Amino acid sequence: MAHQSQHPSHWPLTLLGGMSSLLNLFLPVVLVRVFTPADVGVFKIFFLYLALVPEVFLGSGLLSGIALWSGRGNAGKRAITLSALILPVLGISAMVTVLLLQHTLAGAFAVDQSYLFIFALCAFSSLGGLFFEEALICSGRIWAGALFHSGTQLFRAMLLLAVALLTGDLASVFLAFAIYSFLKFALSYVVGFQMGLIGAEFSRQDLTSVVRYSFPVSFSGILSLVSEKADQFLLAAYLSTHQFAVYSLGCLAIPPLHILEQSVTRLLVPDLSRLDEERRFSDFAWRYRRAVSELSIVLIPSSVGLALFSDQIITLLFTSDYIEGALYLRIFAVSYLLLSFPFDVFARARGDGRWILHTYLSSGACALALTALGLEFFGASGALCAVISVQLCLRLWGLRYASKSTQLPFRRFVPLGDLSRYVLFSFLGAAIGWSTRFVFGEGLLYLLLGGVIFWLTYGVLLLCWKRSLPPHARSLCFVLQQIGVGGIERMALQHASELVRRGIGVSFFVYDHYGLAERENLIEEATSAGVQVEVFKKKEGFSPAVVKNLVRTLSRERIDVLHSHDLGSLLYASFAKVFCPHRIRLVHTQHSFVHLERSRWYPLYERFFTLFANELVVVSEEMRGRYREIGVSETRISVVANGIVVRDPFVHLPSSERKKLVLEDYSDSSLSVPPEGSLWILHLARLFPKKGQRQILQIWNSLPRDQQEGSHLFLVGPFANDQEKSVIDEAIRQSSLPDHIHLLPGTKFPDRWLAACDLFVSASEFEGNPLTPAEALALGSEVALSDIPGHEVYRQFVTMFPLHDLKNASDILSEKIRALQNGKNESAEFLVARSEYLASLSIEAMSDKYVNLYWPSSEVPSTGLSIRRLCQVVVIGALGRSTFLLSFITARR
Repeated sequence: MAHQSQHPSHWPLTLLGGMSSLLNLFLPVVLVRVFTPADVGVFKIFFLYLALVPEVFLGSGLLSGIALWSGRGNAGKRAITLSALILPVLGISAMVTVLLLQHTLAGAFAVDQSYLFIFALCAFSSLGGLFFEEALICSGRIWAGALFHSGTQLFRAMLLLAVALLTGDLASVFLAFAIYSFLKFALSYVVGFQMGLIGAEFSRQDLTSVVRYSFPVSFSGILSLVSEKADQFLLAAYLSTHQFAVYSLGCLAIPPLHILEQSVTRLLVPDLSRLDEERRFSDFAWRYRRAVSELSIVLIPSSVGLALFSDQIITLLFTSDYIEGALYLRIFAVSYLLLSFPFDVFARARGDGRWILHTYLSSGACALALTALGLEFFGASGALCAVISVQLCLRLWGLRYASKSTQLPFRRFVPLGDLSRYVLFSFLGAAIGWSTRFVFGEGLLYLLLGGVIFWLTYGVLLLCWKRSLPPHARSLCFVLQQIGVGGIERMALQHASELVRRGIGVSFFVYDHYGLAERENLIEEATSAGVQVEVFKKKEGFSPAVVKNLVRTLSRERIDVLHSHDLGSLLYASFAKVFCPHRIRLVHTQHSFVHLERSRWYPLYERFFTLFANELVVVSEEMRGRYREIGVSETRISVVANGIVVRDPFVHLPSSERKKLVLEDYSDSSLSVPPEGSLWILHLARLFPKKGQRQILQIWNSLPRDQQEGSHLFLVGPFANDQEKSVIDEAIRQSSLPDHIHLLPGTKFPDRWLAACDLFVSASEFEGNPLTPAEALALGSEVALSDIPGHEVYRQFVTMFPLHDLKNASDILSEKIRALQNGKNESAEFLVARSEYLASLSIEAMSDKYVNLYWPSSEVPSTGLSIRRLCQVVVIGALGRSTFLLSFITARR
């Protein structure tokens, strides 16, 4: 499965938002000690109905659409700027509506009209104030959005606390909130305009698209709020303000948990939208399953802990005057468990506003009906149970929608293994924490020490499980700079496919993916082979973000082995090995040393970073000697020749048909099929200095004119260097018969070219152990290679020509072309020897050698005490000491 590593982490939002939201949690703790229970009830009702404003006036649909449109290119950007213009208009309409109905609402809710005037001001600014942070986050500016959100939340909480303590007046608190909302709105639009998030570039079609999505989503948002808070809307009218304060405080809002859910969802929707657009449904399910696991690892123990310590939490936060709320907290804790399953993200990602509307319409009606019945027969606790039951049904319905839309089974969206472990660890921790009440009683000491022991037990069990994965669950990660159609990438894919066939988990981490065309990358082939692909686009120079993302991938997937294939990937793999929280084995394969000439620092880097490799591999004996020259000990080096997998795709077709079919990949270019009977000369290599394109053009220009007219030269390979491409383009224009020379981008089907060509030529100046000559030989093509050490292994089966003697090289190739035109056949002895040699280059033999390097059976486990292991020892020791002390105290009593 291909996963974009560019997708950012939710942790900046969660951590920064969680820290600032702790003050919001502290706010009601102060209010219950400053105001009467009746005033606390009014405070809760004020903000309960303020949450309805974005839904009633269509603002929530616009805000929700930002996540969808951020994954839709330029059209999405126009929709976002249009939403920014519409939101203030909706805010004004909300304010005017409340002011016009001021007298009616004051009588209906029995509140002071001054409260409603302030409510109208808040209604105006509450719509636009949320746009800026939402747009920042969905556009990829995660840290900026997190800092803006946490900063404004921190200011809000401190302002309300200060006003409440200084004035003791509820109206002053509401007025302070109105001023804060207006300032946030103004700041959002001023800075948003400067950053280009707000503009006036849109079309009528954009307006239609925005309204068509936002209207049903906003309307469904009203129904969503009703289905989630039907109990509070009914109880606000049914209970006294004092009783409602007890109930609402019992339904304890824990901002860090809500922020965790919102942070994960904010990043989940754009990812799902992109994957749905690309029809990558397996990745779609994987991304959701991962989000559920990230949420449940925190929310499951949080729910259990809230239920276990409900009496002590209510007493500590809100005094014993509100102790009746503990019953509601035990029930309400289940709602945090349900937050692990964001249910409407599938429809939001697909822009299916109709499903959202229908679902919320049904759930809202059911919630009101069931809540009314629960209230009638079982009181406030019955109403709360009814609302939670509706929320459970919504999650199941959302998963059914996802399964039906993607044609994937239900279980693909639910990480059952992770959930069962988190539940088991939570209940074991709860059992140990609950047992401490016999030592500490049921007061606040029980909450403090019992809670610490509960979370400590859960954490230790979780860490021990992470460390005790079964030994047969082998996993390997290839670190690659790119995933183009070059020789290293093709070899890595063939090797990975063989390992997957053996039941080994394999993934590719590509750290400098620059958006190659589909025919020039191997992502689809890798995912089809069962290889998980994660791509990342780094900035210029060394990128710490690559190390961070690689470490996160290693930890998440429990990778055992890293395999790097060049100096750049070795550098990042070495840093990842150092910072990874679990033990990693690093195997490095060096395929060539052509890079050493580009910088005097590279030999030093090779000497230093190879020290981090557990195994050092080269592809030929000559490469072993080059390592010795730069100071790397030969005793550490293994030689593993590259293996090949050869499939002749046109084995039953004549040569002319093969040549026509091989050009179908380039139907969008001006390339025409050469006349039948032309001799095809193929040079297949990455377009890069010293890869041979310049040399083969010089040789071509020295060939006899009649051979040039009867032949066509194809230079096929990824354009890896723009400057080199310009040089080659100019050389082709200056050559004789430029119409017979074709410069083509890379292909993911090199075997088709090798099967179709008459002569494969490589004029490369340096090679380690190239795959392409062996593949050409296996497909029956004639082969001519430059006389360099890397080609020496093929000497007895190919024609060799001197690289720096132009006349001699052109004479040798001219003779080879003449022999091909005359239909020269090889002897039976030659064909048998060639077959035997190629049989020794199987991908199976190469993979056998690498598996022994990845997981050597004789390896002695490390006895080093890592920092992570030291922390585990300390934690487990502390837990054991605490258990001993508890046993001792109990025995004394």
